[in-house]
Amino acid sequence: MVLFQESSWKPWLVSLAMDVISLHLHGGLVHFKTSEPSEMLRRRLVLLLYLLRSPFYEKHTKALLFAFLQYIASHVPLTSWIIKPLVEYLPVWKDIYSYNWMS
Repeated sequence: MVLFQESSWKPWLVSLAMDVISLHLHGGLVHFKTSEPSEMLRRRLVLLLYLLRSPFYEKHTKALLFAFLQYIASHVPLTSWIIKPLVEYLPVWKDIYSYNWMS
């Protein structure tokens, strides 16, 4: 991200490709030790964090996430008092996450 802009797709795509290739290479191992299957599952779930990284978050995930949260807050009883502060805090959390990820 230092070489490109924060909104560039290149660092995002390179990072995603490296993670997917790594999982694919390790996924072929049949004889896992006791802790390795849980680590592989954790690494697969971490791929979901790519939905929260810029620029994918800014272009796709943000609008869907806010629409989903607004829908829940308006249709599910007693959730608005949790979701409304969460919606207000999400941009702050995203800035903190992006800052930590870049450093």
